[in-house]
Amino acid sequence: DPAAFVAWLSPWLVESHRVLRPSGSLFVHLDYRAVHYVKVALDGIFGRQLVNELIWGYAVGGKSRRGFARKHDTILWYARTEAYAFHADAVRVPRRAGSHMRVVADAGGAAVQEKTDRKTGRVYRYPVAAGKIPEDWWTDIETLNHSDRERTGWPSQKPERLVERCLRAVTRPGDRVADWFAGSGTTAAVARRLGCDFVVVDAEAAAVAV
Repeated sequence: DPAAFVAWLSPWLVESHRVLRPSGSLFVHLDYRAVHYVKVALDGIFGRQLVNELIWGYAVGGKSRRGFARKHDTILWYARTEAYAFHADAVRVPRRAGSHMRVVADAGGAAVQEKTDRKTGRVYRYPVAAGKIPEDWWTDIETLNHSDRERTGWPSQKPERLVERCLRAVTRPGDRVADWFAGSGTTAAVARRLGCDFVVVDAEAAAVAV
């Protein structure tokens, strides 16, 4: 029941909004069954502070013969205020080969992707080694296989790389991270590695055991 799910989740969202500092952010990971209902609820709590609707696409899992295989989840990123933190350089990824942009060498001999705006004639240059800020669709992080070394046994465990990208984008060492549905403990593990303080919570006995 979507209404019951939103009613259950909403107190956690309201309290998250209350405790966030002005530069803070909330990430909510959802699948296709719940994302639109929770997004409406979040709009009511956070106002017009949706930063991104992030699409996490992956290939692992079953296929379908009655439709297109469902191979993405959604991560809703909401900010407490317009003064939210975003550390773009901390989440850069390699530029893809085969781009429509030509590759040339700059004055120092370093590779640069280059394109010219047809309307204005302006030339844009992007150093290849510097990478790029990811778009709002992520297909470079695969979901976990059962044999992955990260596996703890928690069924909905997320890859550390996925959590790390979110945390790197909005935190610095010494910041505090909270996860109200800790599950596998991935958020705590990644936060600790990044030098952040953390508070993680779960009511499930199996999660506490993990």
